[in-house]
Amino acid sequence: MNKRTIQELKDEGYTVYSESEAREIIAEDIFEGLAYDQSSIWDVVWNGYKGVNDMTLQDIENYFDDDMIAFEWQEVQQP
Repeated sequence: MNKRTIQELKDEGYTVYSESEAREIIAEDIFEGLAYDQSSIWDVVWNGYKGVNDMTLQDIENYFDDDMIAFEWQEVQQP
């Protein structure tokens, strides 16, 4: 099977994220989710949070639940 290049994936309508872009999106999403949620903020304060920098690449892939998102580190095969 031939692997698709990042540009080919983009041309096919995929959104392709680098590791740093994916981590930034996750951080923003978590921040926005916590900004107005006092109970979650207290939970983080009391119990801690491992943070997006500690997420594995697999954790990042699992966070995004979208078939049209690919990551630069993935080997994406032709359908």
